[in-house]
Amino acid sequence: MQLNNIFDSLGGDKRIERRVNSLFDKMVEKQSAVINKCFEDKAPKVGAYRVLRNKNWDMEDLIDRIRQFSGSECVGHKHVLCIQDTTELSYDHMKGRLKEDDPDFGDGSMQLKKYSIFVHPTMIVDAESCLPIGFSSVRIWNRERIEGRKKTNKRATLPYKDKESYRWTLSAKESAECIPSDVRKTIVGDRESDVYAFMDETLEVGCDFLIRSTHNRKSSVGTDLDTLTEHLAKQKPMGEYSFSLPGRQGRKNRTAIMEVRFMPITLHAP
Repeated sequence: MQLNNIFDSLGGDKRIERRVNSLFDKMVEKQSAVINKCFEDKAPKVGAYRVLRNKNWDMEDLIDRIRQFSGSECVGHKHVLCIQDTTELSYDHMKGRLKEDDPDFGDGSMQLKKYSIFVHPTMIVDAESCLPIGFSSVRIWNRERIEGRKKTNKRATLPYKDKESYRWTLSAKESAECIPSDVRKTIVGDRESDVYAFMDETLEVGCDFLIRSTHNRKSSVGTDLDTLTEHLAKQKPMGEYSFSLPGRQGRKNRTAIMEVRFMPITLHAP
Protein backbone atom coordinates (compact mmCIF):
# COMPACT_ATOMS: atom_id res chain seq x y z
CA MET A 1 0.00 0.00 0.00
CA GLN A 2 1.43 3.38 -0.99
CA LEU A 3 1.07 6.12 1.62
CA ASN A 4 1.04 8.97 -0.92
CA ASN A 5 -2.06 11.21 -0.81
CA ILE A 6 -3.65 9.47 2.20
CA PHE A 7 -3.05 12.43 4.49
CA ASP A 8 -3.79 15.28 2.08
CA SER A 9 -4.99 18.33 4.05
CA LEU A 10 -5.21 16.32 7.28
CA GLY A 11 -6.58 18.61 9.98
CA GLY A 12 -7.10 21.27 7.31
CA ASP A 13 -3.40 22.15 7.45
CA LYS A 14 -0.70 21.41 4.87
CA ARG A 15 1.95 21.49 7.62
CA ILE A 16 0.21 18.65 9.47
CA GLU A 17 -0.03 16.71 6.20
CA ARG A 18 3.72 17.10 5.52
CA ARG A 19 4.70 16.23 9.09
CA VAL A 20 2.47 13.12 9.26
CA ASN A 21 3.70 11.92 5.85
CA SER A 22 7.29 12.39 7.02
CA LEU A 23 6.59 10.51 10.24
CA PHE A 24 4.97 7.56 8.46
CA ASP A 25 7.78 7.40 5.90
CA LYS A 26 10.30 7.19 8.76
CA MET A 27 8.29 4.49 10.54
CA VAL A 28 8.29 2.40 7.36
CA GLU A 29 12.01 3.05 6.77
CA LYS A 30 13.07 2.27 10.36
CA GLN A 31 10.44 -0.48 10.88
CA SER A 32 9.52 1.07 14.22
CA ALA A 33 6.75 3.22 15.70
CA VAL A 34 9.08 4.61 18.40
CA ILE A 35 9.79 8.29 17.72
CA ASN A 36 13.30 8.16 19.20
CA LYS A 37 14.19 5.31 16.83
CA CYS A 38 12.75 7.08 13.80
CA PHE A 39 14.75 10.31 14.17
CA GLU A 40 18.28 10.96 15.35
CA ASP A 41 18.16 14.77 15.61
CA LYS A 42 16.19 16.64 18.27
CA ALA A 43 14.28 18.99 15.93
CA PRO A 44 12.39 16.31 13.94
CA LYS A 45 11.67 14.42 17.19
CA VAL A 46 10.09 17.53 18.70
CA GLY A 47 8.15 18.12 15.48
CA ALA A 48 6.81 14.55 15.50
CA TYR A 49 5.59 14.83 19.09
CA ARG A 50 3.97 18.20 18.36
CA VAL A 51 2.02 16.91 15.37
CA LEU A 52 0.79 13.91 17.38
CA ARG A 53 -0.50 16.28 20.08
CA ASN A 54 -2.07 18.67 17.59
CA LYS A 55 -5.78 19.17 18.43
CA ASN A 56 -6.80 19.81 14.81
CA TRP A 57 -6.89 16.07 14.07
CA ASP A 58 -7.30 12.86 16.04
CA MET A 59 -6.93 9.10 15.70
CA GLU A 60 -10.38 8.70 14.13
CA ASP A 61 -9.40 11.11 11.33
CA LEU A 62 -6.25 9.08 10.69
CA ILE A 63 -8.05 5.73 10.70
CA ASP A 64 -10.81 7.03 8.42
CA ARG A 65 -8.22 8.23 5.88
CA ILE A 66 -6.54 4.80 5.87
CA ARG A 67 -9.90 2.98 5.56
CA GLN A 68 -11.13 5.08 2.65
CA PHE A 69 -7.81 4.88 0.80
CA SER A 70 -7.63 1.10 1.33
CA GLY A 71 -11.18 0.67 0.09
CA SER A 72 -10.39 2.60 -3.10
CA GLU A 73 -7.38 0.30 -3.66
CA CYS A 74 -9.82 -2.64 -3.91
CA VAL A 75 -11.20 -1.36 -7.23
CA GLY A 76 -10.53 -4.00 -9.88
CA HIS A 77 -10.19 -6.87 -7.40
CA LYS A 78 -12.75 -9.68 -7.71
CA HIS A 79 -12.59 -11.05 -4.16
CA VAL A 80 -10.92 -9.80 -0.97
CA LEU A 81 -10.50 -11.34 2.47
CA CYS A 82 -11.05 -9.06 5.47
CA ILE A 83 -9.00 -10.76 8.18
CA GLN A 84 -9.68 -9.50 11.69
CA ASP A 85 -8.38 -10.31 15.16
CA THR A 86 -7.65 -8.63 18.50
CA THR A 87 -4.29 -7.91 20.09
CA GLU A 88 -3.49 -6.51 23.52
CA LEU A 89 -0.67 -3.99 23.98
CA SER A 90 0.59 -3.96 27.56
CA TYR A 91 2.68 -1.08 28.90
CA ASP A 92 3.06 -2.37 32.47
CA HIS A 93 6.83 -2.35 32.01
CA MET A 94 6.50 1.48 31.90
CA LYS A 95 4.11 1.84 34.87
CA GLY A 96 6.63 3.93 36.80
CA ARG A 97 6.35 6.57 34.07
CA LEU A 98 2.55 6.36 33.72
CA LYS A 99 -0.20 7.72 35.94
CA GLU A 100 -2.84 5.33 37.27
CA ASP A 101 -5.59 7.67 36.10
CA ASP A 102 -4.19 7.96 32.55
CA PRO A 103 -7.34 7.76 30.37
CA ASP A 104 -5.51 5.98 27.54
CA PHE A 105 -4.97 2.79 29.56
CA GLY A 106 -7.16 0.28 31.39
CA ASP A 107 -7.25 -3.22 32.86
CA GLY A 108 -5.65 -5.96 30.82
CA SER A 109 -6.79 -9.49 30.11
CA MET A 110 -4.56 -10.90 32.84
CA GLN A 111 -5.12 -10.16 36.51
CA LEU A 112 -1.98 -8.11 37.12
CA LYS A 113 -2.06 -6.00 33.96
CA LYS A 114 -3.16 -2.42 34.60
CA TYR A 115 -1.82 -0.49 31.60
CA SER A 116 -3.29 -2.15 28.52
CA ILE A 117 -4.74 -1.05 25.19
CA PHE A 118 -6.71 -3.33 22.86
CA VAL A 119 -6.48 -3.08 19.07
CA HIS A 120 -8.78 -4.87 16.61
CA PRO A 121 -7.58 -4.31 13.01
CA THR A 122 -9.12 -5.74 9.84
CA MET A 123 -6.57 -6.30 7.09
CA ILE A 124 -7.70 -6.51 3.46
CA VAL A 125 -5.96 -9.23 1.44
CA ASP A 126 -6.52 -10.15 -2.20
CA ALA A 127 -8.06 -13.65 -2.14
CA GLU A 128 -6.21 -14.86 -5.23
CA SER A 129 -2.70 -13.45 -4.80
CA CYS A 130 -2.78 -13.28 -0.95
CA LEU A 131 -1.13 -9.85 -1.16
CA PRO A 132 -2.20 -7.24 1.44
CA ILE A 133 -4.11 -4.19 0.22
CA GLY A 134 -4.74 -2.16 3.37
CA PHE A 135 -7.06 -1.91 6.37
CA SER A 136 -10.84 -1.65 6.24
CA SER A 137 -11.27 -1.15 10.00
CA VAL A 138 -9.12 -0.38 13.04
CA ARG A 139 -10.74 -0.25 16.47
CA ILE A 140 -8.76 0.87 19.54
CA TRP A 141 -10.11 0.89 23.11
CA ASN A 142 -9.31 0.23 26.74
CA ARG A 143 -11.22 -1.55 29.48
CA GLU A 144 -12.69 0.06 32.55
CA ARG A 145 -10.54 -0.15 35.66
CA ILE A 146 -12.26 -2.22 38.36
CA GLU A 147 -11.25 -1.75 41.99
CA GLY A 148 -9.76 -4.88 43.52
CA ARG A 149 -9.96 -6.67 40.16
CA LYS A 150 -13.23 -8.32 41.19
CA LYS A 151 -15.19 -8.53 37.98
CA THR A 152 -18.85 -9.49 37.89
CA ASN A 153 -19.94 -11.35 34.79
CA LYS A 154 -22.80 -9.27 33.41
CA ARG A 155 -22.07 -10.04 29.76
CA ALA A 156 -24.96 -12.48 29.41
CA THR A 157 -27.50 -9.76 30.27
CA LEU A 158 -26.04 -7.05 28.03
CA PRO A 159 -27.50 -6.32 24.58
CA TYR A 160 -25.18 -7.60 21.84
CA LYS A 161 -24.34 -4.07 20.67
CA ASP A 162 -23.08 -3.20 24.18
CA LYS A 163 -20.73 -6.19 24.37
CA GLU A 164 -17.04 -6.00 23.55
CA SER A 165 -17.56 -8.84 21.05
CA TYR A 166 -19.68 -6.50 18.91
CA ARG A 167 -16.35 -5.27 17.48
CA TRP A 168 -16.45 -8.24 15.07
CA THR A 169 -19.73 -6.99 13.58
CA LEU A 170 -18.60 -3.35 13.52
CA SER A 171 -15.48 -4.37 11.59
CA ALA A 172 -17.62 -6.24 9.04
CA LYS A 173 -19.91 -3.23 8.63
CA GLU A 174 -16.99 -0.82 8.22
CA SER A 175 -15.43 -3.15 5.65
CA ALA A 176 -18.68 -3.22 3.67
CA GLU A 177 -18.85 0.60 3.81
CA CYS A 178 -15.39 1.34 2.40
CA ILE A 179 -14.90 -1.53 -0.10
CA PRO A 180 -16.76 -1.20 -3.45
CA SER A 181 -20.02 -3.15 -3.58
CA ASP A 182 -19.00 -5.08 -6.71
CA VAL A 183 -16.03 -6.64 -4.89
CA ARG A 184 -16.79 -9.87 -3.07
CA LYS A 185 -15.90 -9.56 0.62
CA THR A 186 -15.26 -12.48 2.99
CA ILE A 187 -14.83 -11.66 6.67
CA VAL A 188 -12.32 -14.02 8.34
CA GLY A 189 -12.27 -14.43 12.12
CA ASP A 190 -11.15 -16.70 14.92
CA ARG A 191 -13.48 -18.71 17.18
CA GLU A 192 -14.36 -15.64 19.28
CA SER A 193 -16.40 -14.45 16.30
CA ASP A 194 -18.58 -17.59 16.36
CA VAL A 195 -21.58 -15.47 17.39
CA TYR A 196 -24.90 -15.99 15.61
CA ALA A 197 -25.68 -12.26 15.62
CA PHE A 198 -22.30 -11.55 13.99
CA MET A 199 -22.97 -14.07 11.22
CA ASP A 200 -26.49 -12.74 10.67
CA GLU A 201 -25.46 -9.07 10.48
CA THR A 202 -22.40 -9.83 8.33
CA LEU A 203 -24.59 -11.47 5.69
CA GLU A 204 -27.05 -8.59 6.00
CA VAL A 205 -24.41 -6.01 4.94
CA GLY A 206 -23.41 -8.09 1.92
CA CYS A 207 -20.34 -9.93 3.20
CA ASP A 208 -19.56 -13.64 3.40
CA PHE A 209 -17.76 -15.05 6.42
CA LEU A 210 -15.23 -17.74 7.25
CA ILE A 211 -14.85 -18.39 10.97
CA ARG A 212 -13.34 -21.03 13.21
CA SER A 213 -16.24 -22.79 14.91
CA THR A 214 -16.47 -23.05 18.69
CA HIS A 215 -20.19 -23.84 19.21
CA ASN A 216 -21.76 -27.14 18.14
CA ARG A 217 -24.82 -25.41 16.72
CA LYS A 218 -28.20 -26.87 15.85
CA SER A 219 -28.33 -27.21 12.09
CA SER A 220 -30.19 -28.93 9.31
CA VAL A 221 -29.53 -30.53 5.94
CA GLY A 222 -32.86 -30.69 4.17
CA THR A 223 -35.27 -32.10 6.76
CA ASP A 224 -32.50 -33.75 8.80
CA LEU A 225 -32.11 -31.76 12.06
CA ASP A 226 -28.97 -32.39 14.12
CA THR A 227 -25.86 -30.67 15.45
CA LEU A 228 -23.11 -29.31 13.22
CA THR A 229 -20.62 -31.94 14.42
CA GLU A 230 -23.01 -34.84 13.81
CA HIS A 231 -23.86 -33.65 10.31
CA LEU A 232 -20.18 -33.47 9.37
CA ALA A 233 -19.48 -36.88 10.97
CA LYS A 234 -22.00 -38.43 8.55
CA GLN A 235 -20.26 -36.83 5.57
CA LYS A 236 -17.54 -38.81 3.77
CA PRO A 237 -14.09 -37.15 3.74
CA MET A 238 -13.60 -35.15 0.56
CA GLY A 239 -9.82 -35.17 0.89
CA GLU A 240 -6.97 -35.20 3.38
CA TYR A 241 -3.60 -33.59 4.00
CA SER A 242 -0.69 -34.22 6.36
CA PHE A 243 1.35 -31.85 8.48
CA SER A 244 4.11 -32.09 11.09
CA LEU A 245 3.34 -31.69 14.78
CA PRO A 246 6.20 -30.92 17.20
CA GLY A 247 6.46 -33.19 20.23
CA ARG A 248 5.37 -31.91 23.65
CA GLN A 249 4.40 -33.27 27.06
CA GLY A 250 6.34 -36.47 26.50
CA ARG A 251 5.09 -37.06 22.96
CA LYS A 252 7.51 -37.36 20.02
CA ASN A 253 7.46 -35.34 16.80
CA ARG A 254 4.89 -36.86 14.50
CA THR A 255 3.01 -36.46 11.25
CA ALA A 256 -0.74 -35.94 11.57
CA ILE A 257 -3.28 -36.64 8.84
CA MET A 258 -6.22 -34.25 8.67
CA GLU A 259 -9.44 -35.24 6.91
CA VAL A 260 -11.46 -32.53 5.15
CA ARG A 261 -15.26 -32.58 5.12
CA PHE A 262 -17.56 -29.88 3.79
CA MET A 263 -21.23 -29.55 2.89
CA PRO A 264 -23.98 -26.94 2.53
CA ILE A 265 -25.84 -26.59 5.81
CA THR A 266 -28.43 -24.37 7.50
CA LEU A 267 -27.55 -23.03 10.94
CA HIS A 268 -30.40 -22.40 13.39
CA ALA A 269 -30.61 -19.43 15.73
CA PRO A 270 -29.78 -20.28 19.36
